[in-house]
Amino acid sequence: MNAILSLLWETLTKNNVCLYYLLGICPLLLYNLNLGESFITGLVIILLMVLGNWVVFIIEKIFLLPLGLSYMQISFFVLIIYLLLYYSKIMVKRLPGNLSDLFDNYPEFFFTNYAIYGVIFLNRSSNLPFWETTVASFGFGFGYLVILVLFMLIKEKMNINERMPIPVFRQLLILSLMSLVFMSLIFKQR
Repeated sequence: MNAILSLLWETLTKNNVCLYYLLGICPLLLYNLNLGESFITGLVIILLMVLGNWVVFIIEKIFLLPLGLSYMQISFFVLIIYLLLYYSKIMVKRLPGNLSDLFDNYPEFFFTNYAIYGVIFLNRSSNLPFWETTVASFGFGFGYLVILVLFMLIKEKMNINERMPIPVFRQLLILSLMSLVFMSLIFKQR
């Protein structure tokens, strides 16, 4: 149990996918989401990271490694993840509500979000067992959700005060300050 909590805390703070690996920053800079949209988008990203890791883990263990196709991992992984995202969009469109509008209005959060692809590649390159892959995926996704919600709240507050788009340099400065805050959480723990 301690290992699970340690892995969750590490992926949330020290190895945050957005602040440490710098994956998934482009959609953060591109869009202004309200609190509800950012929270739902973050939950969908968590789900896609966990499902993607499960599918890629199973495909790798059942097909790629036994057939000696490990040199094709990157191509297969990108294809599998994209198909998972595409079919998730189709499944969500059949559900009632406005969840399918997120895929249409903010496609960069899902289809070209390198955080989703990066987490899967990080987990597979570290050769984690299945349960650790699941915990790490959830931790990375939850870390992305926290950054997404906090960053969108900050951008919303700044947009109200300035009444004009926030320059990219300022947004990157905000992200770097958030990274320092997360790093201070780690050093206080030790």
